[in-house]
Parts: sequence; C-alpha cells; structure tokens
Amino acid sequence: MILYDEASTALSDAAVFWRGKQILPTTMGSQELRNLSTDILEQSVFSAKVENVRYLQKIATICDEVIAGKINQATARWELLQELRAIGYDPAQGFPGDSDPGPPARKGSIRDHSSEARLRLVVETNVRSAYHYARMVAGNTPYNREHYPAWQLVREYARTVERGSEESHTAGWRERWEEAGSYVEWRGASQIRMVALKDSPIWLALGMGAGDYRDALGRPYPPFAFGSGMGWRAVPRAEVVSLGLNPVTRELHNLPRLELAKGITKEDAPVNRQSEIVNPEDGVSIAQWWKELAPDLRAAFEEELRITN
Repeated sequence: MILYDEASTALSDAAVFWRGKQILPTTMGSQELRNLSTDILEQSVFSAKVENVRYLQKIATICDEVIAGKINQATARWELLQELRAIGYDPAQGFPGDSDPGPPARKGSIRDHSSEARLRLVVETNVRSAYHYARMVAGNTPYNREHYPAWQLVREYARTVERGSEESHTAGWRERWEEAGSYVEWRGASQIRMVALKDSPIWLALGMGAGDYRDALGRPYPPFAFGSGMGWRAVPRAEVVSLGLNPVTRELHNLPRLELAKGITKEDAPVNRQSEIVNPEDGVSIAQWWKELAPDLRAAFEEELRITN
C-alpha cells in the first residue's frame, strides 16, 4: 500500500488526473509508444497494439473504479477478461476488425491481452501511474518542497523475481540509477543512495530508460518501467542535507498540469468515469473518436504522429 505523506488529497487528485485522459487507439508497440511526448502519454488511455475503442473505454472505466476504491485489482482484471470475451478477442486472431492484427500471440503470454500477466500489467501500471502522478503534484506544494525536498527510490511491492537478481538476468535498480545519474551528471541526485531532489533531471532520465533500457515508461514518476515494484519515499530536509544535496525551495516550472481535460478541476465531485465516456455498445469508430478528440490533444497528435486531418 502506498503511504501518502504529502497530502490527504492525493487519491482524489489521482482520480482527477485519470478522468482527464482520452482514449488513444493505436497499432503502435510499447517501444514506439515510449517515443511519444510525455504530454501525449499523460493525456491518453492506451495499451500497446490495441485499436479497439470499446476495450480501451473499458480499461478507462475499470481503472477509474480501482482508483476510486470501488473495486480491487483482482476484480478489475476479471471484468476486463469478460469484456475481451464479449468483444470476441482471440490471441491468434486479435480483436475483430483490427486494421493490423499483427502476428498471432501465444496464449498466456504477455502479448495475449487476455492473459493474467497482461491484464495485471494493464491495471497495475495505469493505477500506479495515476497514484504517483498525484503524489508528484501533492509533493510539490511549497510546504512539502520546503520540508521534504527530495524523493528516494524504494521498493513498494514485492516481486517474485526482482530486477538485478541472478534469476532475472537483468540490471537492477541500483545499476539503472547509476546510469541515469551519469546521463544527467548527477544534478540534484546522490550517488550514495537512490535519493534526488524533486526537480532533479534524474527522474526523467530514469523514466526514459537512460542506458537503453527498453522497458521504461517515459515518465518522470513511478512506475519507471513495466512491472516495476519500485516507488517513492518523501525524504526530510535534514536527511537530504546529510547526503550532500543542496535543497532550494522554488517552483517547478515544468510540472505537468493536473487539470488536463477541459472543464475538469480538482473540485469536481468524484463520479464513475462511465458517465464521461461513450457507451461501448455504440460501436465508436476511429473516425468518430478522432472527430471528438479535444483540439489541443488532436493538434499534438498531428504534430507528433504526422497525421493529416
């Protein structure tokens, strides 16, 4: 469980952040998606190589209910599985009507959208990203930046096979931390422990996979990689100073906005996201989705993906 030491509003902020997102049907894989700008990633509900709007809407609704505390993640995975069956998804054939179904997925593999591993990845990644975005916002109030000016990268969730273990055959988080720190020349970060000032560029370097880690999620807050159990601990000022860091209280100029969707504010009462998205039974087409997309987000897609309207 994440302990919110920044503000009691973090959970409601996570819901506001999530409800500011819009559906992004895509044929892109995880590597291609990682190359999109942070603004697009933060404003979109997507899953690699999923262009089925109905399923993406279900992901949006289900994750909203988890964030709001209405259902747990096990229930969320079960409901997504039932939706896939109702749609007619098949690992070998993909989603009905896909323009690019790609090669058949091995049943039960991470590429199989109906597998336990893939369902767990989708729910956990989206929910944890919303929580930690809210922590980032709450942790950057003047009070919290004065008294807790840094984050420490810590383990929040146990993993059967941790990155860096002999069994994993992968680099661990200490190695990834050192490569990210080297990439940004350790600005505002400690080489002794995995602690960095809240505005240190090491967080974005870690999220972008500095050192050519291709499982990175492209965001400056946890989870920094798919399947990661690592998160943040807020570090008190005295502890930060003892590590040789020089905390300076100032405003973060590039902090992503919490109010991402027009008309959505922190003061909005929590509601079920289903009322904010198109009814899945309406059979929304990609063309209709594109037409109804917010103008600023559409413009960002046009520039980044070179889409002509």
